[in-house]
Amino acid sequence: MRPAAACSTFVFACAALTACDPYWLVTGTGPNGSGTVLTAATGHAAPPKDWGDFRFGLVSDAKEIFNIRMAVARAEGIQLDYRYAYVNGGPDTLTNACSWLFGSWANGYVLGSTVLGMRPAFVIYMLQEDRGMAALAANAMDTAFLAKYFATLKFVATRANGHHAIFVVEPDTWGYIQQAGLDPRSQPSAIASLVPQYPFLAGLSGDYSGLAQGIIRALKHYAPDGYAGALMSHWAVDGEACPGPATPDDYMGMPYLDTADVDCSADRTAAFSRALLGDGADRGDFTGVEKNGHSAGWWYGFLQGSEAYRRMYYWDDARMANFIRWSGRLGRGTGLPILGWQISIGSPGLPNACLPGPLSDTVRFGLETGNCAYEDSFFPYFFTHVKEFLDAGFIGFLAGKGLGDDTDFQPVLLGSGGDGGWFFGQLKAFDRGRPWLR
Repeated sequence: MRPAAACSTFVFACAALTACDPYWLVTGTGPNGSGTVLTAATGHAAPPKDWGDFRFGLVSDAKEIFNIRMAVARAEGIQLDYRYAYVNGGPDTLTNACSWLFGSWANGYVLGSTVLGMRPAFVIYMLQEDRGMAALAANAMDTAFLAKYFATLKFVATRANGHHAIFVVEPDTWGYIQQAGLDPRSQPSAIASLVPQYPFLAGLSGDYSGLAQGIIRALKHYAPDGYAGALMSHWAVDGEACPGPATPDDYMGMPYLDTADVDCSADRTAAFSRALLGDGADRGDFTGVEKNGHSAGWWYGFLQGSEAYRRMYYWDDARMANFIRWSGRLGRGTGLPILGWQISIGSPGLPNACLPGPLSDTVRFGLETGNCAYEDSFFPYFFTHVKEFLDAGFIGFLAGKGLGDDTDFQPVLLGSGGDGGWFFGQLKAFDRGRPWLR
């Protein structure tokens, strides 16, 4: 990238971008002639160093039954590369998820992953933990909180070093900032207070951008062979904020927007990402994208209202095409490959219910049984449209339930519970097409 003085700078969606930036092309004026629309250039970024072929990982928390199921699947020859867990429950390693991730449970999560012939992945989720912008603003300026937060990052990353671990950094957090219309470079953080203890954090700006970049820098400092990336949210841009024509169902989110607004949403999110993470090594190794923490079938039972609204997350082919378009354009705009995260493995024909299972014989809202089965349309589409995902820059998925009462994977050899073996059966067929990334 040439020096800033040699470039024309444009402000679009709260982010200053440069016309000489290789990831953007100037294509015209913005709505009502205000600003300049910067369109992602063609082509997507290559996978990060030593990534290899398309990677699949599945959620696995503190319940051994899921490790057993993964072990059976791997014994069948299915290529499972990662298992992932949340690092949450506050920033104190004595009380948060680290107390079981690296404590007595399974001799530590990293070692347990290695025993399974897999690699560890972690979802870093401590900055606001579903408590929104107020919690984020307070924690970002709380020096005691940040000291414990970065101690946790060090705790996790030093143990993951040498295992090509994946770190998904603070899902939802960045989406809340973007949704609020805030420039991350104008919101204060006390990241500078950590420099005496972590000298490698010197030089970061004292705002949310400096904080986000500091998180990735710390993870990469202590686990230099690992892969870290922030998750960008498709729900952060309202269709009304974009100039495209309204659609009847645009209140249901990005996949229901007009094509022009899908592009607008992707461009604004890429611009936000670049304002947040910059252009250097601290932007990370990938851009993460998601669908929703729950499957379509779970939402169908939970939501009240019209049939169309209840089926909001049953994305049909047109909605899936919009998601791929949005993700690919976002990836080209950030200059990073795309990693899918926390997408339900559900398939058509499942009962949209949790049944009694090995973890619990009692079924109620929010209770995990190990035998939950909810429909979804995402992976049925993926496995029949792999090329479109590859063309959009996807390099893998960390898939599975984001919350307890959602679809469980189950090898056929262990019976008919959960999804009845559908997902692992699809992975077998997918593996026969390898290599996918060349």
